[in-house]
Amino acid sequence: MVDGVGAGGEPESSDSLRTFGAVVQALREHAGLSREEFVDRVGLSKHPPPQWQ
Repeated sequence: MVDGVGAGGEPESSDSLRTFGAVVQALREHAGLSREEFVDRVGLSKHPPPQWQ
């Protein structure tokens, strides 16, 4: 790890981010939504805007 970046070049996840992700997943599943349905409803994209890359 170098300055918070893991071996694969991705930022390392903090415990709080993993917890947030688990909560989002649980709520999505409770609502009966697939990942694709959830992404459509919240307006996310698999491809981030260029300024985020």
